[in-house]
Amino acid sequence: MRRQAAAVLCAVPLFVRAADWTSEATLATRAEAIRNSALTVPASEPAYRFTLSGAANLAGRAENWDTDASAGIAAYRSNDAALENTDYTAGIGASRRFTLDTFRLRANYRRDSTLASELQATGIVVDRVQRGNANVTLGWQHAFTERLSASIEGGKAGSHYFAPQGSGLVDNTARSLAVGASYAYDERTSVGVTASELRFDTDPFTSRTRVQSVQLNVSRALDERWVVAAAYGPARTRTETASAALVCPAPIDLCQAGLVPFVPVPTTASQDANGSLYSLTASYSATPTTGIVLQASRSANPSGVGAVVIAERYAATMTSKLSEYWTLALAATAIHSTTLVNSTESQTRWADLSGTLTWQAAERLYVDGGLRAESAVYAPGTHPYSATAFVALRYNPRLGVLR
Repeated sequence: MRRQAAAVLCAVPLFVRAADWTSEATLATRAEAIRNSALTVPASEPAYRFTLSGAANLAGRAENWDTDASAGIAAYRSNDAALENTDYTAGIGASRRFTLDTFRLRANYRRDSTLASELQATGIVVDRVQRGNANVTLGWQHAFTERLSASIEGGKAGSHYFAPQGSGLVDNTARSLAVGASYAYDERTSVGVTASELRFDTDPFTSRTRVQSVQLNVSRALDERWVVAAAYGPARTRTETASAALVCPAPIDLCQAGLVPFVPVPTTASQDANGSLYSLTASYSATPTTGIVLQASRSANPSGVGAVVIAERYAATMTSKLSEYWTLALAATAIHSTTLVNSTESQTRWADLSGTLTWQAAERLYVDGGLRAESAVYAPGTHPYSATAFVALRYNPRLGVLR
């Protein structure tokens, strides 16, 4: 695997000369009015935020190669200091096709708001600080026949939180490995099996988790409108957490009598759990211009609270092109989260409902407007909610084909 990855990187200069390149860019500005932006109790003061952002993407393609690179920046200004920050994104990827094999390599870096980046995946509401996240993935796929193929993919991701001491946020790393096989039963149906392992660690050490799972996968195009994909299988989780044991450096009677103090000694406590992970996605094309997607899943996700979060996630989206110039998008998400350590965030719920109306003012000029509502349940009687109204202007120029 390493030799193939090295071959991919060493051949990049030849590919640069041979590829056809396309480039795109996006410029946008956005104004928001936000009630209780941090989802706290009592509610925080109303906030107003102005955003200016830009992004660019460069893609190249040759006979046996594909590659792309992207970069973006977004600057936020607000009357609330917690909402003022600058986000950065950068990514690069490449794939190399052989007769029976395909190799893929991708690396990404993102610096953004912790609250924004982790809420959608885990449902855990954390402090709004800057987070830097870097990840690298390497994959290989081999076709045994036209119908049967196998794949392996490994990755490593790390998160650093630019937070003051006492915030409760912990830097972490996650390593993943997945091995799978897929069989195309017919033009509409494919089945497969995937074995995976996720290893999560923190710095400084608060918890260490290993999640092993095996899942059966199936996808089926029921007709021209319905497409369904599902995966289900058992999972075994082992979690080690930092703790302290009290040791008596003298006869125990002296410590119990208070004559000699107990001495705390760092130790590690472990717990094992068996469960299951799953995912279900159903896509429905109601009309040629309207699509609906329904999703349900249970997944293991790294988080800034110093532990892996098992998230039950349910989501529904609808996109409809109302006319030549108007598009409506609706989305709803609900997450029930369980943190795999004994912490104050062990059980939480979070929900989000949003709607966006887009008007195409010119060929590549768009005006967006919408509403968003969020709510969370931290404990019985603690139920904050947030509301946001926004309007945005974006321009998507196509920079053209480069040769």
